[in-house]
Amino acid sequence: MISPIHELTPRQIRAIDTIIGGGTQAEAAAAASISLRQLRRWLRRDHVIRELRRQRSAASDAAMTVLAAGAADAARRLLDLARTGTNADSVRLTACRAVLDFVSRHEEHVETVRRIDDIEAALAAPKPTSETFS
Repeated sequence: MISPIHELTPRQIRAIDTIIGGGTQAEAAAAASISLRQLRRWLRRDHVIRELRRQRSAASDAAMTVLAAGAADAARRLLDLARTGTNADSVRLTACRAVLDFVSRHEEHVETVRRIDDIEAALAAPKPTSETFS
């Protein structure tokens, strides 16, 4: 099977890279030397959508790896602050809670996506046919 990146033109790759990097559609169009209208047409094409989703997922996974590594430290700091907290620790406490909350919400999101993928796969699977007898 051909990888998704091989279905894309170099300009489409530049546009996708710009979007993944946080650029606007206008910036992506400029990076690819195309009009904004052409970029929007590309963004409706299945192979472009697949690659954009794949790269967003990879970027999200990389970010979650970093945050998950910090979750244990955040949990330890929360316990320390609960035991010996002071007013000066309120900023750290808020940050730790935010990290733990984000990790929790991401895990829920991953599970939801997995369930949706399972449902879509089941719906796309060929239906068994019953034989009719005359």
